[in-house]
Amino acid sequence: MTSFTSMALPCLDIQYLKTTSQNTSSGLITHFWFQWINRRQLGPVTLRLDLLDAGGKIVLTSRTKLPKATVTGYEPATATEPALPLYDCTTALSLEQLVEDDQRPPTAFRYTTQSGAYKKSDVVVGSLDGYYEAEPLEEEL
Repeated sequence: MTSFTSMALPCLDIQYLKTTSQNTSSGLITHFWFQWINRRQLGPVTLRLDLLDAGGKIVLTSRTKLPKATVTGYEPATATEPALPLYDCTTALSLEQLVEDDQRPPTAFRYTTQSGAYKKSDVVVGSLDGYYEAEPLEEEL
């Protein structure tokens, strides 16, 4: 689950999906998969997403500029989830990390959004628990 501090609500919510590993000629690469949902600002948004180790130190960071989005429909509500908007652009995000021997594994993520010149949001923190899978060697694809 995510927790909030107290400044301004982020323009969107980030949901951790899974972690995958892939062997390449450069070494083992770990992919951390996320999606954004519930976008409250449909104009351009800058997203900063950090992966954190158990001590709260940044292991990997990214800054992504998300384009303007349009709601094209809604995914029907279920017994446990409200109706979710569907957008005219991808909602998937991925961070990639080359695995090294002395590396601290990430255990959590945090993010903040910025829309316009000065509208920066609170920092939101979430856990990286859930789905992990290994992908085949690059040469096998």
